[in-house]
Amino acid sequence: MGYEHSLSFIAKIRKRDGRMKIEFSKDERLLVQDVLDFWKMRGGVVQFTLSRPVKPRTVGVRSQQSHINGHCQQLAVETGQPFPQVKREMKYLAISRGYPILYDEEGNLLLDEYGREQGISEASANTVEAGFLIDAIHQYADEEGITLIED
Repeated sequence: MGYEHSLSFIAKIRKRDGRMKIEFSKDERLLVQDVLDFWKMRGGVVQFTLSRPVKPRTVGVRSQQSHINGHCQQLAVETGQPFPQVKREMKYLAISRGYPILYDEEGNLLLDEYGREQGISEASANTVEAGFLIDAIHQYADEEGITLIED
């Protein structure tokens, strides 16, 4: 299984002694230290990104998860390709829109059978990233003349 080599959690920002501080739990501090140690061994360069929290992709009935799987299943039937292959291809197409790329536990890109970058599992995607995947699926279907069923 791949590892995305990114660290994401919600932290509180507080003002103390006239300075802004980011508060981490003890477990989060240990996790941050582990990641920093990992990257120190690989050149010592990391990128920090601060952003507003983003929700994980939606699941359940009428969710992003069911939207993605339903369309991929329909594309599999229409194209005669296996469902897992269709889903991998849609993730690959979504990478150009900003869908995250999958890395192994050593920080190396995981390539597909054609030597191309792979997208992460949609279980790890947030709502924005799942939206990139859905948009890629819709574009592919439009280009191939396939009318997708929207429930």
